[in-house]
Amino acid sequence: MASDAAGEGPRAKVFISYSRKDMTFADRLDAALKQRQFEPLIDRSEIYAFEDWWARIQSLIAAADTVIFVLSPDSVASPVCAKEVAFAASLNKRFAPVVVRRVDTQVPEPLARLNFIFFDEEPKFDESFDRLCEALGTDIDWIRRHTEFGEAGRRWAEAGRSAGLLLRSPALEEAESWIAARPAAAPLPTEATQAFILESRRAASRRRNVLTGSLAAGLILALALAGLAFWQRGIAVRERQRAETTLALATKTANGLVFDLAQKFRNAKGVPANLVKDSIGPAACRSN
Repeated sequence: MASDAAGEGPRAKVFISYSRKDMTFADRLDAALKQRQFEPLIDRSEIYAFEDWWARIQSLIAAADTVIFVLSPDSVASPVCAKEVAFAASLNKRFAPVVVRRVDTQVPEPLARLNFIFFDEEPKFDESFDRLCEALGTDIDWIRRHTEFGEAGRRWAEAGRSAGLLLRSPALEEAESWIAARPAAAPLPTEATQAFILESRRAASRRRNVLTGSLAAGLILALALAGLAFWQRGIAVRERQRAETTLALATKTANGLVFDLAQKFRNAKGVPANLVKDSIGPAACRSN
């Protein structure tokens, strides 16, 4: 028996597309997958029982990492199965076609180019199932991200390409690394997924440019304010020096006048001697 093909982390999700005439096999496959730690997604309701049936099927397929298609004459002839294959192909889902009954007619093109795993011999069920689990577990980590980013891109597109749903760091860098690391046999990301990641990068670049521009503008403003402050300080210093010089000159001039007057009145009659002395004393001190 093969080892657990689902790997570590969340269980790999597998959608089973089948004809209702092959339900017995689908149920057996469902139970076996659960034992191997896969998460089967299977619709067991009547096909037209609910108005939202197709929307529910679309959700199951979109959430699946791999789509197992149970090949038989009835499933190949089923319009519903063909619709499921077409929708899964539009999402670039990985297919795992298994043959429960041999098909003589042409199978859907997305399946025809793949290798089939045959379950048409009952004694070899376990052997075939081991091969299926091995195939399902191949590149499972990359396939899981295919589902994750594919779903995110689909929601973004359905929401009218809302900027609020775009990827941001570090998820954006993870998505870009994921695309770059695509295994050779893995399905391509859909155009919608690629557009989603590309627009996320563009939005991140715009945010970075706005931030860079804002920082640059802030730096320029800060430098301008610093220059203005320095210029104003220079003016203030020069004005202060000018005021001090003017004051000193005025004081010196006033002292000189007082001293000259005192000298003239020293010998004048009628001028008290003590007044002349008081006038000359301070003026003489200031002039020295």
